[in-house]
Amino acid sequence: MIYYKAKIDGWFWTLIFVLTFTLLMVCSISEDGWTWPGIVVICVFLLIFLFLIWIITTVKYAIRGKELGVRNLAYKWEWLPIDKIESIKPVKSVLAGAALSFNRLSIKFTERNVLKSTMPLEIAPKDQNEFINNLKSVNPKIKILNQ
Repeated sequence: MIYYKAKIDGWFWTLIFVLTFTLLMVCSISEDGWTWPGIVVICVFLLIFLFLIWIITTVKYAIRGKELGVRNLAYKWEWLPIDKIESIKPVKSVLAGAALSFNRLSIKFTERNVLKSTMPLEIAPKDQNEFINNLKSVNPKIKILNQ
């Protein structure tokens, strides 16, 4: 099995920085020391921060034999047949998907029932060229489309 890390854009790190900076500002605002509302706000920001770190560590992709695996957040691995992939197209997208980058690969399947949707799968592996080459080694019929 070959694993691929998710590509993470700068916007995600900026979001984490802003949340951390906001948390530090909230901590320094109160001159009376710790107050219950301040503690609650700090706990909420810490939970959000931990949630974002959890997102980073759980978005993964894998190729296992003739299957493409996608893991996003707390979802278990979803295994999709590589032989049903029709085309792969590099796209810049902000749609919700299993990706932390706007530079994604849009994967279209030959059959609608693979994803139970007409929408393509959008993912963002860190090394997109290696990922595409490994998919094509399993299914040479995959078309690579230009943006």
